[in-house]
Amino acid sequence: MDARLASLLDFAAELQARHDHPSSPRAFAQALGIRLIEGDEDSANAGPPAVVTYNARYGLGRRRFSLWHEMAHVIMGWHGIDADFDTWVGEMDREQLREQAASILAGQLMVPRRVVTDALREHGWTGTAVMHMRTITGMSEPVCLRRLISHEMSGSRAAAVFVDRQVVDLATWNYRIPLRRYERIPEPAHQLEGVRLSRLGKGRVIGLWEE
Repeated sequence: MDARLASLLDFAAELQARHDHPSSPRAFAQALGIRLIEGDEDSANAGPPAVVTYNARYGLGRRRFSLWHEMAHVIMGWHGIDADFDTWVGEMDREQLREQAASILAGQLMVPRRVVTDALREHGWTGTAVMHMRTITGMSEPVCLRRLISHEMSGSRAAAVFVDRQVVDLATWNYRIPLRRYERIPEPAHQLEGVRLSRLGKGRVIGLWEE
């Protein structure tokens, strides 16, 4: 299934490139011919016609993420990976894997491949790359952090954000680190093997791991 997920991400990247990487979900939906409808809950139908319903009561940030996520479900239907889930994955795991795939794809839609590539080329495997991605896309730190570590599916990476030496965010991709959210680490540089630390302001540090 990893190969099919990689194929899905390639398929979506081609759609983005074909339409010059629209920066908003509404612009991308218009380019793809996906109809957006206000409603009471989030849902997606690959069609035809393709329709995304979204909860208009959400705040702007959550509503934007929900639109990208539901559009990811539409693209999954077009690609055919949804049919693969129905055929090859047991019913108990099917929905969980489908939502995981949609979240990974939504991350790529929000922070396109070329943005990550440019950030890594200019700043390397550092917290500054995350800041670059935020500046270019306007996306949140958690979104950009997770997008960075999942940029290459075959990679093994992890990231943690520390505020005053406390873990406030944690994300992993094929990598395990001995940390828990809200745990205090008095000396991250000395206590955490293999970590690369970047200071991002008063008491705020991003730690990155890579194999």
